[in-house]
Amino acid sequence: MMPDLFDLYEVVDHTWPTHHKTSSRSWILRQGRGEGKRVSVATLQDSIDTPDISFAEKAMLELGHDLLFIIRDVDKKLEQMLDNGAYKFIDMVIIYCTSCKSILRSVPLRLNAFDIWKSLKIPIYISGRGLELTKVETLS
Repeated sequence: MMPDLFDLYEVVDHTWPTHHKTSSRSWILRQGRGEGKRVSVATLQDSIDTPDISFAEKAMLELGHDLLFIIRDVDKKLEQMLDNGAYKFIDMVIIYCTSCKSILRSVPLRLNAFDIWKSLKIPIYISGRGLELTKVETLS
């Protein structure tokens, strides 16, 4: 049995958690403290015919954020309105889902998985220039 799409959206939210979420009108506004785009965005929380994009834009500007929206499969009207308003797609999240049985091997390949409670700081070393402290704290 495959999970519900909205459960998968919640999983995606937890992979890069925001500092604070606020629910206002029909929007969820995320405050990221500079930790990245995905945690400093607005998401439509109700399926409504005409979302008030100007309200979300004003709220994001008051938080000092760029104007960024998460578009889910159920947000077709919002997607059309943003497209008409000269917004563009950036950093799309693609969700792949399959059963564990379909990818199961009898013996896992070497280094397929790590059992680590705290995150590795390897991205700091790989990037050469390091990550901002707030991003490291988000990943930890």
